[in-house]
Amino acid sequence: MHKEEDFKLLRIIFIAVLVSVLSSTSMAHDTEENKLLKEIFRELVEIDTSHATGNTTLAIEAAAKRLRQAGFDEKDINLFEPFPGKGNLVVRLRGTGHQKPLLLVSHLDVVDATEKDWGRDPFKLIESDGYYYGRGVLDDKSTAAIYLSVLTQLKRQGYKPSRDIILALTSDEERHDVPSNGIAWLVKHHPDLLQAEFGLIQGGSGELRQGKPVLMRIGVNQKNYLSLIWEARNSGGHSSTPRSDNALYELASALLRLQAYTFPAHVSAIVRPYLTHSAPYTEGQQRIDLEQAGRDEIDDDLAKRLSTSPVFNALLRTTCVATRIQSDGPENALPQFVRATINCRLLPDDDIQSIEQSLRAIAGPNIDVQRLRSSDGARSSPIDSALYQSIVKTIHHAYPNVVSIPWMTTGATDARHLRAIGIPTYGFLGVFADPKKPWNAHGSNENIHIGQLFKARDIALDLILDITR
Repeated sequence: MHKEEDFKLLRIIFIAVLVSVLSSTSMAHDTEENKLLKEIFRELVEIDTSHATGNTTLAIEAAAKRLRQAGFDEKDINLFEPFPGKGNLVVRLRGTGHQKPLLLVSHLDVVDATEKDWGRDPFKLIESDGYYYGRGVLDDKSTAAIYLSVLTQLKRQGYKPSRDIILALTSDEERHDVPSNGIAWLVKHHPDLLQAEFGLIQGGSGELRQGKPVLMRIGVNQKNYLSLIWEARNSGGHSSTPRSDNALYELASALLRLQAYTFPAHVSAIVRPYLTHSAPYTEGQQRIDLEQAGRDEIDDDLAKRLSTSPVFNALLRTTCVATRIQSDGPENALPQFVRATINCRLLPDDDIQSIEQSLRAIAGPNIDVQRLRSSDGARSSPIDSALYQSIVKTIHHAYPNVVSIPWMTTGATDARHLRAIGIPTYGFLGVFADPKKPWNAHGSNENIHIGQLFKARDIALDLILDITR
């Protein structure tokens, strides 16, 4: 009897030691992979890929070098440079072919940044107070570095997925005033390289409440895009003899009418869960309003109260805002023309022609209205797909108390180009932030929490393994 008990005890000790050894090995391995992630991340951030002063091709070439070092065959690494300094890369980790491919997408270009605005070199990765700072650390070089480090790890380890894994690193996602590049260019010129059952891209992330992860937003659709030019003109004149029909005042009056105008509020089926799950983290009237809006019981007063929040306002309605003003002439002359750029983000179900007609009416007869650019026909990705369910499963494994919900991206992403050719695409990155503390993705001191970055890599690896087994 004692021998049996001794044997059981020895067996328990052996298993405990084995688990401990495996855990230590895993931790050491994770540490090495995290070191590599940091190397890749730093390298990408410190390559200036802005339009004004940068070169995205340099970042693409750096990524290709990493892939070659990991053992990728040259035939599986495709580099394209449609425009000078504006490169794109598509690489494929070949699998068994038992399932259709998985597509991973991240853009490497960033919005312009200057040392004057930042008070330092924005293209130097800084580590401070548990955060990384630098242009692109959040939008979108964190995603690129995570995917690149995971893919190189899988290649080095000889992993054979059930489906090909395709990674596209692209240019010009942040710009709308150039010929189509990036994913749009690849879709047009090399659609065969992108064909996949579904894809992952930026456009979804998690929320912290009181420092704890509580909600993961998975991007399944996004708003449409419309930019217009409003222009006022007259013959001008000398500023010493001003006249009543000043073009600047005419445009200013039109802009004030735009400021006062709001498009009707509507709660879509995709937005509803977010409002419902946000309610418990508020109090008073706003909590009541969110609960009611989550049931699609919305009236003008309720919409007006919720719209004091820029986030809720953007989720509830089409928005149009003036973003730029231009004029001519010296300071001592009346302007002969003044123009403003009006940028709109449309709810997917709103008709772009009707919105434009409304804007022409708001502008009035003395303002010439021209469409600058637009994107229409936004599609939604289904929430019953294997990839969506795998995201939910992976997040639950990493954060058991976090609720995953579908999300409408209020900004523009390249997902629209992929959904348009029949590839269900999901916005997702396993990082969390407090909604009251913006990440400042396009502003100075753009940042990402260091622990969140490394945790997001673990989540990405688990997700990719889960969907490619």
